[in-house]
Amino acid sequence: MLKKTASILLSLASMVLATNSWAAAVTPAETAKITARLQILSPGIKVDSVSKIDQSEIYEVVTGRNVLYVDSSMRYLMEGNLVDIDKKLNLTEARTEQLNKIDFSTLPTRDAIVTVKGNGKRKLAIFSDPDCPYCKRLENELASLNNVTIYTYLFPIVSLHPNAYTRSVSIWCAPNRAKAWDTAMKGGELAAANCTTPVDRTVELGKKLGINGTPTLVFASGKRVPGAIPVAQIETLLN
Repeated sequence: MLKKTASILLSLASMVLATNSWAAAVTPAETAKITARLQILSPGIKVDSVSKIDQSEIYEVVTGRNVLYVDSSMRYLMEGNLVDIDKKLNLTEARTEQLNKIDFSTLPTRDAIVTVKGNGKRKLAIFSDPDCPYCKRLENELASLNNVTIYTYLFPIVSLHPNAYTRSVSIWCAPNRAKAWDTAMKGGELAAANCTTPVDRTVELGKKLGINGTPTLVFASGKRVPGAIPVAQIETLLN
């Protein structure tokens, strides 16, 4: 039974490391020992994977979407960016990007406001709040984009914008959602409305994906980018 469990754990580790070329698999015993050491500092911490950085005495520990490091003595815990000087590669940044990827094909497009520009071949999803000033800034950047389909998910953050949920409902229930969204982004008034909306589902989806701020952009590659980034950067990532 122990051999079978160890085999399963090593198989899972190899699957995780398939996209992490700078790390090597570790034994279940090493994983268990590191987990136990970390629980001294943080009882109940959930360790998702442990691997050893290539040609080093440093272990990479993944917990949720966070990356930590432990030295081979298992006495010292390190947080922050780990950089491979020879490869000029920020290992922490690269690994975090892997962990934060979103499978674009799983996003429920039926719950989004769909805007098609030009041939619409390129795809972009945005989690956005109708009362978020940074979302409005992003919309100005998006205005010059072409040949793209934009899926806007209504993601009101009521702790910051108390009226955002009501405005999100008004937008979804409007006869022309895209037009209502544009009105909201320009600071216009929205007609009160009530209907069945996907707003609650979208909020739950955002929480599940670890989205905690708006705007958050998701590209077809799976890359997520928070914030109102400039259109030149958006073009690069779309292509």
